[in-house]
Amino acid sequence: MAYGGPDARSFTLPPLAVVHYGERTLDDLAGHLKRLGLHRVLLVTSPSVQALLAEGGVPEGVRLFSGVRPHVPAASAIEAVRTGASIEADGVVSIGGGSVVDTAKAVAMGVPNGLTDWDAFAAHRIDGGARPAPLERAPLPHVAVPTTLGSSEFTYSFTVTDPRTRTKAMFWDERLAPVEAVLDPVLAARTPTWLWAAGGMKTLDHCVEWYLSTGRSSFTDALCLGAWRLLWENLPPACEDTPTSLSRLRCQEAAWMAAYGALNVIGGLSHAIGHHLGPSTGIPHGYTASLVLPHVLDFNESHSRERQRELMRAIPEGTPVRVDRSGSLGDAVRAMARHLGLPMSLRDTDAGPFDPVDVARAAMGDPMLRNNPKPVTRQDVEEILRSIA
Repeated sequence: MAYGGPDARSFTLPPLAVVHYGERTLDDLAGHLKRLGLHRVLLVTSPSVQALLAEGGVPEGVRLFSGVRPHVPAASAIEAVRTGASIEADGVVSIGGGSVVDTAKAVAMGVPNGLTDWDAFAAHRIDGGARPAPLERAPLPHVAVPTTLGSSEFTYSFTVTDPRTRTKAMFWDERLAPVEAVLDPVLAARTPTWLWAAGGMKTLDHCVEWYLSTGRSSFTDALCLGAWRLLWENLPPACEDTPTSLSRLRCQEAAWMAAYGALNVIGGLSHAIGHHLGPSTGIPHGYTASLVLPHVLDFNESHSRERQRELMRAIPEGTPVRVDRSGSLGDAVRAMARHLGLPMSLRDTDAGPFDPVDVARAAMGDPMLRNNPKPVTRQDVEEILRSIA
């Protein structure tokens, strides 16, 4: 039953219980697992991070899965679920970027519910923004250790690439939020610069789209503005040849702030396009933000002019990025992308061929579209896609 007047709203707090942050917080991974009472744990990671883990060793009772792939293809997600089921996992740890965290969420959801094939798994996807039926069994406890700025470690949704359509299928359950997140800037300082920059641009994307969202609130506004300022100050030095752990920690804190409460204001055209442009072309998820967000800001400007000006005024004076403060927010974001060396056109990437009509059609059905400040047509999306080709 609903209570209150026509403007009454509810805010769901993310069920993430603890965030450990600071240098060497990962050193006590075994302690985190012991406190949670976990004994048969699947550690999900990528091949690149697996080499780093070999240096410090893996805690006793932990099985390693390193078959994560970019954009979480359904085959790799189901393989991870089956691996977790084979050891009767009672918990999962993710160490890596957004695809790693999302794969771990797939394990957390799939193992206790017996979702070991794609058809059974896909039956729980969100369709057109509607919530699916509740899972029969609660997801496994999940400890997330991010090495990039993907922010999935703070949310209770995830995406998997549908093998039939090459578009993202979204899954959502409030119990899917990791029970703990570990932000270790010493580990993060070893992430390649290009990957950190790409994740930083996605975090900027979060700040912008949540701040302009029609579902925004004063609470999320304050978090997004704080994260926005931190990124303009700390993302450029965090992407230098020898980044400091402090600059990377500040970026991690910005990602945390921008993501907190995000699913209460969910929505934005850049996210809707990025979800499907990435798997369709094979480019990293972070690159979609540097390509798409400036054009989306130009498109939305007529319906969010004052809000965009507020973000312009919030760019710190001390940022090392050269910004024309009399210009548009779209141009400011372009300046950040250029400063970080990120692609501004698909021609600057290794993108494979794609059909703008197919991507536009998928974007129009994406749940992220619903709170965009300006109404969107499929033709609008196709025009943006052609402008970045």
